[in-house]
Amino acid sequence: MYIAPLKTLLVEALQATFDSVYPVTKFRNANISLEYPIDVQDYPSLWVDYDDTQPLLRAGIAHQETRSPLDGATVAPFTRWRFQGYVSVTAVAMTSLERDELFDEVVRVVAFGNEDTIVGRFKSRIANNDLIAANLQTDKIDVRGSAASPGTPWGTDEMMYERSLNLEIIGEFVPDPSTGVLIPLSRIKVIPDEYLPGDSGNPFPPDVIGDGFTGWH
Repeated sequence: MYIAPLKTLLVEALQATFDSVYPVTKFRNANISLEYPIDVQDYPSLWVDYDDTQPLLRAGIAHQETRSPLDGATVAPFTRWRFQGYVSVTAVAMTSLERDELFDEVVRVVAFGNEDTIVGRFKSRIANNDLIAANLQTDKIDVRGSAASPGTPWGTDEMMYERSLNLEIIGEFVPDPSTGVLIPLSRIKVIPDEYLPGDSGNPFPPDVIGDGFTGWH
């Protein structure tokens, strides 16, 4: 419902940054994936993951939005949900130097996204997507320890080197209750309703509109 779209968004945002015009030539079109790299041609690589740190919460108190009825359809309420957790980005390489260089580029993308238009594409891609309203905390980078271990996924005894960073993220999503598919946020609007709950002229039932507000997509 939201995990797969969120992680996909993060991967696409990094891919849009580490593209064919990225300033550091050796990391142009870097391999970036939701899955741990298992083939030698995928190294060096960035591996993206996400973990919740708080329970999912309904947005607001007794908050509910509705779709405007079309062609006589019944008003269908839906709910906005909030999530909070940590995005992890792990640099994986066959040498410690290459791992550290790639990790430094990820830090550059996070730290200087407001000052540089190229690396800023990571943040803008997340901010401008239409399925998840996400606020990525880029003023604090939680750097994890480095790791080195012998043995590769393809069965050799070569060393593998990793280093990760975590970024806090808070966001909202609106699923279609009948399918679980995320509703594009641009199609959702909330407007003040001049009717009060219980008014005879109110086209929406009181248990749907809440405190004099309706929404639709």
